[in-house]
Amino acid sequence: MLPSLGVADIDRNIEFVDFNKSYIGPVRVSWYAQPTNGISHVRVKLGLKSVPAELRQYLPLFGELFSKIGTKNYSAADFSERLLAKTNGVECAIDKFALTDDVSEREEFLFLSTAFLDRNADAAFDLFSELLATPNFDP
Repeated sequence: MLPSLGVADIDRNIEFVDFNKSYIGPVRVSWYAQPTNGISHVRVKLGLKSVPAELRQYLPLFGELFSKIGTKNYSAADFSERLLAKTNGVECAIDKFALTDDVSEREEFLFLSTAFLDRNADAAFDLFSELLATPNFDP
């Protein structure tokens, strides 16, 4: 019989994780030291308040396609190959939530995430920066 978990195995107390906040330029960064066996996880959260109302309908499509595009320097296929050689790729998601019962006051964020072996950190950040700074949406 395979080992399994039951409800009784789940601790009812929430364990909060300590983290450090700092700034890289004007950007607030939170650092969580965790035992990840040499794998770093990066999650970028971008506010979408400045996106014009007429473009908001395209946010889900943007989220779906963003990780599949090329850059100014690389075609989509070449960039994808480079990205997957050093990371697990880039995932893009849109998150919308309301802090109150008034959904007109909702918050919207774009989340970009990636993971990579610690030894690939420099290459991973170079690729992540390339995608953020020089995306190419041409067909």
